[in-house]
Amino acid sequence: MKKYPFIRLLLAGLTSIIVATSCTEKIDLKLNNSEPQLVIEANVSNKPGPYTVILSKSRLYYENNAFAGISGAQIILSDNAGNIDTLTEIAAGFYQTNFIQGTIGRTYQLEVSSEGTTYRASCTMPAAVSIDSVVVREETGFNGELDKDARVYFTDPAGIENFYRIIGYKNEVPSSGANIHRDRLWDGKQRNYGVPSGGIETGDTLIANLLSIDARVYQFFNEFNESSGFAQPAAPATPNSMYTPGALGYFSAHAISADTILIP
Repeated sequence: MKKYPFIRLLLAGLTSIIVATSCTEKIDLKLNNSEPQLVIEANVSNKPGPYTVILSKSRLYYENNAFAGISGAQIILSDNAGNIDTLTEIAAGFYQTNFIQGTIGRTYQLEVSSEGTTYRASCTMPAAVSIDSVVVREETGFNGELDKDARVYFTDPAGIENFYRIIGYKNEVPSSGANIHRDRLWDGKQRNYGVPSGGIETGDTLIANLLSIDARVYQFFNEFNESSGFAQPAAPATPNSMYTPGALGYFSAHAISADTILIP
């Protein structure tokens, strides 16, 4: 059965523009709608900027993978400390901050004006949760060979509702998909989860990123995971919008903890 993942790596030509400043993902929204819709993908973290906002158009379920970047928009990112940054378009559909920096606890407002409409969203950056360790395990696969996988261990802060996303970077290439978790059943306990990598081998360098995300970002990715499951033959449904008025995509202000290991 053909699968339709909703996150993919940037096209090679665009990656060469972005990778010098930050690792950026592009969500691949194929929806069962009659008309393409605006997709706004924005990330701010506690790591040094610049940060990138991606504007594109959604595609019909059976269309090809051509990226439809939207140029000529005005994008403003501000925070509740009085910082206001007007982003610069660095490639078709890719906009970059100039000076604003992500700070834990601050609330960020995103304003996107495109094609006669202004879209707004806000997000507060949660506190970072430290990684305790990253452990590599070996298991015998169905072919009788040893397969390696990595798991990230961390201790959830007690008494606080927390939401997480885990991203792996194997040899600087980010994982696809939305590996998300919440602490509803294990508040205050140590947990471990697999680091998505697409498969690791001896000599690979793996960076495990543990993102602390807010509830609305978790909800967005959870809805998309549910609607694009492996057994779903139909086109994915549209997650609830994080923007006013409604637009597709997400705005995430998150805190990152990271650990790097060389696969033995």
